[in-house]
Amino acid sequence: MNNTVLNYKVFGIGNAGSRIVSHLKEKGLPPERLFYIDTDRRDFGRNTLNNKFLFAEELLGGYGTLGNKDKGREAFLQDRDLFERLAQDKCLYIVVGGLGGGTFSGFASIIAELLSKDGKQCVFITTFPAGTLDRTQRFNALDVLSQINDYTDKLILLGEKHISSILGTHGKPDGYEIINKEIASILEQLLSAKEDKIIKCISGPECKVEEAIERICVYIHKNKFFVSLRESKMMLKNILKSLLGAIRDRPEHVHKISSRRFEEIVAYIYEAAGYRTELTPATRDHGVDIKVWTSPPIIGEDLLNIVQTKQQRKMKVGESEVRAMVGAKVYQKAERGVIVTTSGFSKSAIQAAKHEKIDLLRFYELSDAAKEFIK
Repeated sequence: MNNTVLNYKVFGIGNAGSRIVSHLKEKGLPPERLFYIDTDRRDFGRNTLNNKFLFAEELLGGYGTLGNKDKGREAFLQDRDLFERLAQDKCLYIVVGGLGGGTFSGFASIIAELLSKDGKQCVFITTFPAGTLDRTQRFNALDVLSQINDYTDKLILLGEKHISSILGTHGKPDGYEIINKEIASILEQLLSAKEDKIIKCISGPECKVEEAIERICVYIHKNKFFVSLRESKMMLKNILKSLLGAIRDRPEHVHKISSRRFEEIVAYIYEAAGYRTELTPATRDHGVDIKVWTSPPIIGEDLLNIVQTKQQRKMKVGESEVRAMVGAKVYQKAERGVIVTTSGFSKSAIQAAKHEKIDLLRFYELSDAAKEFIK
């Protein structure tokens, strides 16, 4: 029996990239291998991936690049170090998105340069429906394509005829969604395949969607980007470790990740310290994000501690949150309650927690304490 799986990461950049990786998640691909990066807070909020990152919010105010690829380049460079953390693994990188806008167009060539200089293997998949672009967008798209080609020849440009046909039949919004689903469907078949299921394919002269993906098939088969199942399951911990390192270097990065990913990082710190942990479901958590079991002082069963995380910028945790934690502690029959925040605590919250077995921790204090056992 073959116990190897394809070792990869898929980065969806911008709106089109968001839709493609979301469809891959719906199809059951491992969510720890799917990443979404954007500059638009509205699109960012609608995506349900845990591995999602909002770049350059301070620079762009969360309003995106507004179709300006130069703003896209500037946005990527502002948070370039965060991407470098996410791209540390030796694996196949697949970068997907749509040309003509600002985010993918601004990011793509820099990503190609970074991965190329680090010796990483990467494939870019993008769309170029030139018939729907104005002159400036067309020029920008061609410029980006030439820049990507400076660093990699693994650029798959989905054919204009194929895309124009879909858009002509279904219109822009529905047509683009059909294209995104088509890409995701074929990628799903490819990326979920085990080594013995990869078939050599021969690409035809026309660059249609199916034939473009076949090129990846050939490339993967030739380079054999496979790891054992055990190594594959380690990816999430590697991601959490990388993100924790990025946040230590630049604390503001903690606000660029999803709330669920923040919960996972806190749980990872406790687990790395040797505690048994359990993440509660993302919904209906009854005020508890993480359960942590600690050893009793002498003998007996492990003691339950409940943790709630607060990923806030400036608003301090108040007395009402502490009172809610007291109620959750009673409901869960927990020994202690812990509130971990990225901001701070009000005086009344500190006072309320003193006699209720509620620990109040700033995330950075927890992170600093973890340096001893997470190198």
